[in-house]
Amino acid sequence: MTQDEFLAAALRNPANQAITDELYRLGLPDAWLVAGCLVQTVWNVLTSRPLDHGISDHVAGMIVRPNRTANFSPANYATKAARWKALWPEITVLAAE
Repeated sequence: MTQDEFLAAALRNPANQAITDELYRLGLPDAWLVAGCLVQTVWNVLTSRPLDHGISDHVAGMIVRPNRTANFSPANYATKAARWKALWPEITVLAAE
């Protein structure tokens, strides 16, 4: 499966499409849709199951988690998380430490 085929299959799920549309609309420079909602949707497409079969990621709530990459900074994460919490009070922000 090519990258384009994977993306096309993953975006057949209306929830995935809505989330990616909203991330694009918000113009967030480093926002990602990841996890089982993508892989499970593609698996569902390949096996002719309902697009949302076996997916619980979408109902996990609005949770912000630190992304501990090589350039991760707890201070920068805290600053960003405070800004996000001010914009979207309903989110849950997990601490960096």
